[in-house]
Amino acid sequence: MEPATQKLAEARLRDQVQHTLLSWAAPNPQQDILRAEFLAHLTAHSRGVVRDCRAGHITASALIVDPKVEKVLLTLHPIVGRWLQTGGHIEPSDESFESSALREAREESGIESLTLLGAPVRLDRH
Repeated sequence: MEPATQKLAEARLRDQVQHTLLSWAAPNPQQDILRAEFLAHLTAHSRGVVRDCRAGHITASALIVDPKVEKVLLTLHPIVGRWLQTGGHIEPSDESFESSALREAREESGIESLTLLGAPVRLDRH
């Protein structure tokens, strides 16, 4: 991707992530504080969704749940060594925060027929 095109893609994704966070109704005060911190980070760091942002970056994940909502699919993270939901870095080629989460879920699970339901459920910092 050309540098100018990449910058535009990063700015578009940052704006889209900000919009998602601004329109999300946090379920509790702790999540609302974290949402505000993420928004402040994106305001302070124009590249805050890009993996090489030294100050940190936003990632996207998805929890894969069976249709009966009885089971979840986790993946063994190769670096952390723990069972986690699918997820990872937002790529400049992603259309949105949500499409990034869906792409990661499909890549890590091998299930192409997955669909994404709803808005973010929870924010997390690690």
